[in-house]
Amino acid sequence: MAEAWIGFLGQNPRKGVTHRRVDVADELCDVIVTASVALASIVEDPGAHFDKKLRQIAAARPLAP
Repeated sequence: MAEAWIGFLGQNPRKGVTHRRVDVADELCDVIVTASVALASIVEDPGAHFDKKLRQIAAARPLAP
């Protein structure tokens, strides 16, 4: 994901822009799937655990109006 992001921003002076927004999105999807599989391998109810964590994050960082 980091490589795609750097390539999207063109931050490597030798290479310039090498990735598109869709490449970054694809890599983010891979990260989400990998993290989901890892979560499912260490907790009994990954859905409930994820929902609880989302509620904690939302409570700590309320959305701006």
